[in-house]
Amino acid sequence: MTLRRAIVLSVLALVLLAGCSDSGDEGSAGESSSATSSDSSSAAPTDGEYLEVPDDVALTPPGTMLDFGQPATIAWEPRIDETAILDVTVDRVERTTFKESFQGWVITDEMEGQTPLFVQATVSNAGEDRLGGEEVPLTVVDDTGIHVQPTIAQDETFEPCPGGPLPKKFKPGAKTKVCLLYLLDPGREFTSVAFQPVDAEHRPVADAISWTGSLTPLDDGKDDQGKKGKKGQQ
Repeated sequence: MTLRRAIVLSVLALVLLAGCSDSGDEGSAGESSSATSSDSSSAAPTDGEYLEVPDDVALTPPGTMLDFGQPATIAWEPRIDETAILDVTVDRVERTTFKESFQGWVITDEMEGQTPLFVQATVSNAGEDRLGGEEVPLTVVDDTGIHVQPTIAQDETFEPCPGGPLPKKFKPGAKTKVCLLYLLDPGREFTSVAFQPVDAEHRPVADAISWTGSLTPLDDGKDDQGKKGKKGQQ
């Protein structure tokens, strides 16, 4: 009983974290647990750079549309007066199922009918600051224009797709691969992965940079443990 409760609480925390919107509003029953809307009309497109960066850094222009496998250089402010810069390549987006990748996890009523996606990306620290532990600021955009936030497991690592935090030590020039989990609401289709430039108050300040491509099945090269997930742990 203790084991089952620990897993249930872990998954509930995962769902609740995904339901937090930028405005801080709490979703009500029946609303999406993993998506927040992005009002494209509030964005102010710009031909210039949306944040101050060193002269030797060229940010990818807002509104740029890329294919999977193409790199972009992005910047955001994880904290006041600190600018993080990453070179990001979305390598692929894998479509999976709860049956295939969530064995040992309790699937809540809110998750039933949703489609899990794994976004596989390669990132490099292109700035001058250490970025250990920072989250990679990517969303998935569905066919209604909703920007779906990544779903993050709390307390336990979701082994099939361990999440978007960068390594604890991620100094300038460091490079790593990340996997982020997203849950699409029933009936919604994937359109792109996006980075939305925002200001210090998390308001859109320019058009999003986006990556598009075909969804792929789970990588056959993954080991069995990666596909089975967290069965029987803790």
